[in-house]
Amino acid sequence: MPRPNLSPTTLARSSRHIWRLTCLASLLGAITTPAFADSCPPEKLQVVARYFSSATPEAPENYRNAYKHYPSRLVHASGQLSPLAQGVPLGNVEFSYDGKSQRLDEFLAATRTSAFLVLQDGKVRNEQYFNGNGPDTPLLLNSMTKSVVSLLVGIALDQKLIASVDDPIIRYLPELKGSAYETATVRQVLDMTTAIAYPGQDPKASGRGRDIQAAAGKSFACGESLRPHPAGAQPAGDGKHGEHWLYANTNTQVLGALLERVSGMSVSTFMERNLWSRIGAEGDAYWLLDQSDDKTAIEQTWMGLNARLRDVGRIGQMVLQDGQWQGQQIVSKAWLEESAQPTAPFLQQLEARPAFGYSHQWFVPVGKDHELMGLGFGGQMLYINPAKRLVVVQLTTDPNFDSKKTAEEALVVFRSIAGSLGQGDAP
Repeated sequence: MPRPNLSPTTLARSSRHIWRLTCLASLLGAITTPAFADSCPPEKLQVVARYFSSATPEAPENYRNAYKHYPSRLVHASGQLSPLAQGVPLGNVEFSYDGKSQRLDEFLAATRTSAFLVLQDGKVRNEQYFNGNGPDTPLLLNSMTKSVVSLLVGIALDQKLIASVDDPIIRYLPELKGSAYETATVRQVLDMTTAIAYPGQDPKASGRGRDIQAAAGKSFACGESLRPHPAGAQPAGDGKHGEHWLYANTNTQVLGALLERVSGMSVSTFMERNLWSRIGAEGDAYWLLDQSDDKTAIEQTWMGLNARLRDVGRIGQMVLQDGQWQGQQIVSKAWLEESAQPTAPFLQQLEARPAFGYSHQWFVPVGKDHELMGLGFGGQMLYINPAKRLVVVQLTTDPNFDSKKTAEEALVVFRSIAGSLGQGDAP
């Protein structure tokens, strides 16, 4: 793959990110116990860390091939295709962030965007592909996956497979007894208000799989099962759940185990039957697994979904339509309303990310338009604005990704798009 022509500023930034990549590799293996290192060599873990980094030149290629490179489970697009009609092309959009004015096209280039979609009233206003990607390319969604898991939990609740989100999680997963999860509810797992910690993991580290890095690294690098990991959770701080927000990827992995347990099928199959086959998806999706043995494998529900741009847009459009798609109720309106309304004050505006609140695996932009955002490492974004009947999907491998600033800037961009849509634009 040809090396891009990078400016000195970009090179400097990339160097910083390569340094962060090295730190990530260290967290994945090099600072663990000798027994861990013997079971899964550090050099294999470093390969994994580099593969999933958004900072490397090969990241765009890696993110479109992850489902081929690592074990994955197919989610068939088995329903009747629901075409997306063409709308009025989006005009010029300009925005200002951090004292700098930019055009939309400059933003897409600067963030190394792979695919970009704007839907209004379910019609395509803007659709672009870059870096060798196209309409039929399934792309890694990273932690945007969490918001899809939330939809699946809502569906399981609608089907009464889960009695209440206020149930103790051990009602469904008794193997978590004796861990910090023993006193947590399903709601606290959903809202990232569990007080959990893992030995050897830095709770103040940025959200790159902080709590699950070692276990996920072993699964990707050496095929070791991810199933035992949640039961190793220890109490953090005073150990009281429901009092603080802390982004813990293991929570979503627990939700995956919950879905598997209550449905009696794999998460991928549950998604295929209850979501993917019902929204008119035009392409198969793929879910990364912890190991290649399909009989024992479990989905990497904290980050592992791969899907086409337009199909991610369909998910957003279904949410925008209060959970309906072509006359079918896919997920209840009540669940989506609950997901858009953080409860506790500390969830309504996050101390760590003041532009956002958080509810049920969704980031909720602070404001009055009931917006929702699914966010993923490297710059995977799903933005839903009911007031403007707007869905935006941006899938990137941003070499300068920052978990706080990247999301803040994207929100400014998406709101600028919303602001540019006059009444006359509605097709």
